[in-house]
Amino acid sequence: MIAEQLDFYQETENLSKYQPLVDLDTVNLFSDSKKFYQKRAEYILNGFQQKLDNGEFLEVPLAINVLSTANKYLEEDDQTQKVKYFQAIEQDSSRLIAEAMRKNSWEYYPPVFEEYDPIQNDLKSNGINLSDVLRNGLSPLAKEEEKKIRVQEFVEHQVNLEIINLIEDDHEVRLLSIKECPDYVIDEYVNNKSSEKLYGGYVPEIEKMVIQLTKLSKQGASIELIGLSGKNIDHQIITQFLSEKNIIQDPNITKMELRSKQFIVEDDSLNIFDFVEQLDEFSSEKTGKNIFLGEIISDNQEKDYLNAIEQSISRQKSYETKVKNLSRYLIDLCEQGNHPIKAEQELVQFLKRSLFNHVLEHNEQAKTIFNDNVARDIAMINVLIDNKETKQAQDLMKESFNKAPLISFCGAGSCGLIAVSQSSLESKTVHSLGLKGEVIKDTVRACIFCGKKEIFYDTKGNKACANCKSSEINKNIKSKLRKTA
Repeated sequence: MIAEQLDFYQETENLSKYQPLVDLDTVNLFSDSKKFYQKRAEYILNGFQQKLDNGEFLEVPLAINVLSTANKYLEEDDQTQKVKYFQAIEQDSSRLIAEAMRKNSWEYYPPVFEEYDPIQNDLKSNGINLSDVLRNGLSPLAKEEEKKIRVQEFVEHQVNLEIINLIEDDHEVRLLSIKECPDYVIDEYVNNKSSEKLYGGYVPEIEKMVIQLTKLSKQGASIELIGLSGKNIDHQIITQFLSEKNIIQDPNITKMELRSKQFIVEDDSLNIFDFVEQLDEFSSEKTGKNIFLGEIISDNQEKDYLNAIEQSISRQKSYETKVKNLSRYLIDLCEQGNHPIKAEQELVQFLKRSLFNHVLEHNEQAKTIFNDNVARDIAMINVLIDNKETKQAQDLMKESFNKAPLISFCGAGSCGLIAVSQSSLESKTVHSLGLKGEVIKDTVRACIFCGKKEIFYDTKGNKACANCKSSEINKNIKSKLRKTA
């Protein structure tokens, strides 16, 4: 067995009743490593936070940068590497489209391979070093809970590299992990429910989770995913299942604690759908509902997991034109010199327009991509069109589009920054204080002089407060506040 070959069997008298999975946290070999990488990630994060506190905005990575790979593509002169960067853009676009098209339902994502580079001791995806990506993900601009998740991802990556270095040439280690929709995102949705709000790539409407199967070898890592609704297979169901199978000892662990865990898959015959099937069966037993891929189905409906894989692959092949259009759009946004924050907002609107047009032709997908309200509107629009009531159809189409929720894609956490129109009063105010060109508003952090959340940045990292008129231009700080006696 793989764990035995690596000599990291858990040392416990209470052997698991469910032999295929072993909690990696019970392996003493990696306990110190996880603590070390946790401290390293926090050190990097704190370093970026210090730069932000010092006003060095351009030295701080954004929580989300939709143009990062497009920028690499445009700046690259080597044609071989340029092709790899374009493949990376297409890969990201493919995943984004697939997530958006199946927002409110399950979806399977076939394995993506990351090549291991023994010289740099890192995994690469289309020539991009993943350690760099994860390091830049440690952004102080992310929300507090999201920072913890990114620290976990950094630690997980580094531990995976350690495992790769321990594996013998002809062996493979398989790791299963469960990443649920964080509670802070669900709380935001429950308290807000705004169609104009993004939730950082999460889908709190169905509390969506991701089950990930990672296969590690000397050649690299293969990452396979399936996204499921968390409504019927919720956190309690998952932890109860893992506890009853004696995979974890504490059934009361939090979502964040579960997210940080990786489970060694000891049974080579166990695939990702086998695990999902067992969760479905466990949930069906506990809830009294018939659950298939996290969703309630009729009692006479067949649970065909093999067909589910084929459906997903077939669906994703049909998105090829959309993927190419999106890839080209991202490059165009970058070529036009858009700030990444503005580009993200443009991207969201582009996707919304594109997929709304899609559901006008494919009515049955409106509920999965948007919601019940849009699905009802689309059905009515088609009735109006059939009745040749063109004006009413157009009016309802416009109204429905405006009310439709924004398209969700995996941005991994909002950064609280928004692009501001150059013609707005706020933009004119901060331009008069010395900011130039596109300006970004910080909706999270307050001005140190007046305490108001009215800080704006330009693309050169200069900042100004529209409330108290204080500014920092080329690191020259000016405060317009009157001195107290």
